[in-house]
Amino acid sequence: MRIPSYSRYLTAHGNAGDAVLALATAPLLAAAEVRGDAPVFYKPGGLSHYPNVLSPILALPRDIRVIVLPSSIDDKAARALAKLPNLHLHCRGRESLAIARKHGISCELSHDLAFSLDLSPWKKRGTGTLRCYRTDLESATNHRPPDNRDLSADEHEIFTPENCTEWGHRFISGIAEDAEVETDRLHVAIVAALLGKTVRLVTGIDHKVREVYHFSLAGLANVELVEASA
Repeated sequence: MRIPSYSRYLTAHGNAGDAVLALATAPLLAAAEVRGDAPVFYKPGGLSHYPNVLSPILALPRDIRVIVLPSSIDDKAARALAKLPNLHLHCRGRESLAIARKHGISCELSHDLAFSLDLSPWKKRGTGTLRCYRTDLESATNHRPPDNRDLSADEHEIFTPENCTEWGHRFISGIAEDAEVETDRLHVAIVAALLGKTVRLVTGIDHKVREVYHFSLAGLANVELVEASA
């Protein structure tokens, strides 16, 4: 996608996976014109489960034009976003799109921004298997193998295009070392898929993983979607 102009870029506290999204956002903002009459752009990612994620948007005046970069939402988040009549939401899957439309939110489908990353510097065959399962409330199974490495939980920060490089590169490098990846972390799976790893992607407590898989990953032979109950 392209950002022709923006007045401000807003973000919120996130994990190391959000550093990767900030890496993907940086070139879009660098190529854009900064204008006072342009929309405010808000960070991509998941907009459910964590109240602080919506706070920067809801603090804006109702008449401000806001464009939310590719995200997933649930009904609760949609009800909050619907309070801003000049908001446009890029949805990274069809379930979020349907929820947004139900609540009268201007919206369209867009791929997760991580798919725009150039990962060629990190491409290698790798060895072994990375098992990266969530250690937070979005885990549907609480599966914690003995060798679990939850890379996304390694750092929590307000990641911006200015401060994301170290942790974004560390996140990608941690995935590049292995040949296979088992995970219920969406951005671990996306990065692994783009690096050519064999990926077993497990669903979470909502539609986020499932919708991004069906919209953006289902055509890749190296990615398998596994329902958490299986």
